[in-house]
Amino acid sequence: MVTAFHLAVYLPVLFPVAAAVGARPLAERLEPQLATWLLTVSALALAALSRAALGVLTVAGWCGCRWPHWWGAGR
Repeated sequence: MVTAFHLAVYLPVLFPVAAAVGARPLAERLEPQLATWLLTVSALALAALSRAALGVLTVAGWCGCRWPHWWGAGR
């Protein structure tokens, strides 16, 4: 079963696949300098998102806990 937590963690890891598919058509339509800057900035942002998502997975693995239970504990 896919929960909101799973989407929040795994979706940033899958975003680079969509970016890779759209990179070539985008680079062909834009001027080279603008395309280079846009692709570079998007690659850095996607790398940061992937790193953050993997960091969350690592911390959750170290804790040996399930974070969605923490979120519902205050109710």
